[in-house]
Formats: sequence, structure tokens, C-alpha cells
Amino acid sequence: MTVTYKISPAGFGWLAQAFDDKNILSPFAIFEKYAPDFSEKEKEELISQNVIFSDGTIQPSALAAFKVLSSADAFSRIRILGTMAPVDKVTYFQGEASCSVDSGAGYFAVTFPAMTKEAGFVMEEFTGSSRFVNVPFRTMLSQKAALVFLALVDLYRAAALLALAGEPKAINFSAGDITARANSGESLMWFVKSLKNFTNSASLSEGDLPDVLEELNEKKIVEEKGGKFYLMNEALDLANTFLIPEYVFNLSYGRLISPAEVLHSESYVIFCGMHNLLYIDTDGDRISIETMSGGELLSILMNLLQESPAKNASMQ
Repeated sequence: MTVTYKISPAGFGWLAQAFDDKNILSPFAIFEKYAPDFSEKEKEELISQNVIFSDGTIQPSALAAFKVLSSADAFSRIRILGTMAPVDKVTYFQGEASCSVDSGAGYFAVTFPAMTKEAGFVMEEFTGSSRFVNVPFRTMLSQKAALVFLALVDLYRAAALLALAGEPKAINFSAGDITARANSGESLMWFVKSLKNFTNSASLSEGDLPDVLEELNEKKIVEEKGGKFYLMNEALDLANTFLIPEYVFNLSYGRLISPAEVLHSESYVIFCGMHNLLYIDTDGDRISIETMSGGELLSILMNLLQESPAKNASMQ
């Protein structure tokens, strides 16, 4: 039988006192600092949900779920940004057991065992299940080359949107335009921002550009004419097609490899329509950028929901 409990941050912190063996993956470890804020009203809510007895001890029916949370050996997290009600779902794994924690308005919904089939139906509402891709594109770049490429994509997208608004702008960009976009703290709808969110890319200078642009030109992605820089081939099609993101998926997973160390991986998928999805991932030194279908993304999400990352080498 599946059961769901609603636990506040202070409730997590208070319950943490029952577990001496909680590890660095545990949400109990994260929320311990909120324990002093735990109120008598919150205690009554835990009693009414059959989480604890009136003396404060955890009920056996709830203990199995919280043991997974206290000593998980792996986790996966799916965040969907840009929606009216953002999705933030973390699934914790301990051996074959799983327990999910979903963020709510001032509380977390703890479900044990994790309802992977039902969660998959929710995810499909965002991704669809199509296998069609509007613009086939795949490349592997150095971090700075990826930053330059996505900065140029952002510049093209902004120009295209201005043209749609009746304010056409010349499609030619200088080295200064590219570095300004790459170094900007503004999101400009997530392309450069997604890359910078999970890499240690340093700021870009115009002195970096010759080598970087040579790399991009060799891949037939970017060309230079008279000191201006232009996207080429499928890269140009991508910029002209991926205009307005509807959602951004932030996907991460990790597994415990020692009491003090977690092996962690993270990627972003920018969703600009069912047939326009851009997947950005890294192996640390190189950045993978590729388009994918909604069905492919759904498959990745289902793997994250239902299979422990301790058993998987990668998301794809």
C-alpha cells in the first residue's frame, strides 16, 4: 500500500533527531537546522497523519519510509522550471526501496513507496511521447566553445523575436556582442544560463575567441566574415526554431560512494515545443549539446523515477 505524508521543513528537522545514522544524502541532514521551529501544531499534524504516536516516537508504518530517507544510497531529482506550479521531485533509493519527496506550498509530500507509474503520467503531460525532432543536431564542444555557441544562439533568437515584434535587427554579431552575452548574468531565456548553471566556465574574453571560433568553424557551426560571426547549417536552423522555451528541465542524480562523497551528475533540457528540445550535458571537460524528441526525454525521466542511479552509469 502506498502512503503519502505532508511534512514541513521544521517537521523534517524534528524527525531527524530519531535517526543517528542519517547520511549526507538525507533530507533530514538538510533540514536539521529547522528543528527549533517545530511547533505543537505541527506535532499534532504528524500525529493525525499516523507519522508519530502522541509520545513523539515514529509509528512503525511510517518508519520504513523515513529509514529510506535517512540512509539512502542514491537519489534522482527532476525539476521543471517555468511552469505556473514548478515541479520539484526527488526520489531516494535504498537498495530496492524508493521514497519520493515532492515540494509543495510550505511542505513536502513524502510518498512511500514512490509512485513511479503515476509520476510518469504527469511527466508525459509536459514532454509528450513524440519521436519526431524538427532540427537534428548533435555536437561535443569544449566549455568555452559551448559558451560562445550558445551565446550566439541566444543573440540570433533575440533578433528573431524582435523581428516578429516588428523591430527587425541585423543578423550580424561582433566578438564584443558574443562576449557580452556570454558574460551576462541575465537568463535571456535559459540557453547560456543553463550551461553556466552547472559548469565552471570562466568569463569569456575577446582574446579567447580565435581558438574557440576555430573549433566551431571546424565543426561547421560558426563562420566569420568581415569581423562578424554567423551560425551555419543546422546550428542556424536550431536558433531560428528554438525561440521561446516553455519549460526547462533540470535533471540530476547521484549515488553515495563513501560516507563523505557523492558521485553526482546533472543536465538541462530546454523545451521549446514537443519537437524542439535541447539537451545539455557535461563530462567535466566537454559539453554535449543535442536535440531530442519528447519521447526520448520521457524515457530519461522514467529511468530517473523508477531505477536507482546506483545501478546506472548515465541518464541516457
